[in-house]
Amino acid sequence: MSVPNIVLDGVMAYGTQSVVISGAGTYIANNIQISRGKDEVIDTGTTGIPTRRRATETLATISCELQLAASSTAYPKFGQTMTLTVDSNYGAEDFVLDPVNHSETREAGDIRVLNLTGVKKMGTITTV
Repeated sequence: MSVPNIVLDGVMAYGTQSVVISGAGTYIANNIQISRGKDEVIDTGTTGIPTRRRATETLATISCELQLAASSTAYPKFGQTMTLTVDSNYGAEDFVLDPVNHSETREAGDIRVLNLTGVKKMGTITTV
C-alpha cells in the first residue's frame, strides 16, 4: 500500500480550532460538540390542556477530541479549564474538564488524541 501525499498549508480545517487549557497549554480541538440543555415545566388547566410553559437553561456540556503535538505534550488534568469560542452569541466560554480519557492507535500517520468532556464553568473552581 502506498503512502498518500499530504499537503499541509498551515490552515486548520473547518470545525477545528485552537483552544487554551489552563496550566497545560494550547491545543487543537476537533469534533467539538456543545450541548445546551433546558429544564421545563408545563402547567395544565383543569381540563388537562397546557396553559403555560416555564423553561430554564441548564448546564452546558462539551465533548471534543484534542490533538497532542508530540509524545512530550502535557495531558490536561481533571479540574483544569478550557477556553473556546464556538458561537458569537455566547462569546468565549470556559469549560471545566471532567476526567480525561486517552486513546491512541498504532496506525501510520494517526495523530495522538485525547477525548475530553467538561461542563461550563459557573463560578469559582475549588478542587480538593
